[in-house]
Amino acid sequence: MADKFRALVNWRLGAIADMLRLSPARTGKRNMELTTVEEALDTSAAARFVGLSPSYLCKLRVLGIGPEFHKLGRRCIYRRSALEAYLAAHRRTSTAEAGRLNKPEKVT
Repeated sequence: MADKFRALVNWRLGAIADMLRLSPARTGKRNMELTTVEEALDTSAAARFVGLSPSYLCKLRVLGIGPEFHKLGRRCIYRRSALEAYLAAHRRTSTAEAGRLNKPEKVT
């Protein structure tokens, strides 16, 4: 029974992952080019893309201040456009600018 459940979950995760990106099995191409669907990155690839460690990206996800993601079972998948938007939102031209977007106010 556990093997059937595991197979069903793996099949479903594969179907959801295919919705996020074109799979070579569906397109029949070895060197696939993304046309209408964006590239999906796992946590370690997303962390490399934004220049953070995977553990810090997980911490940002738990705190709710990280980039948008999709939860697929235990896996978290990031779209490249969400990571680019996250980087753009944290763009600074000077160190004098506010460092955090969600900075708590001081209570006096």
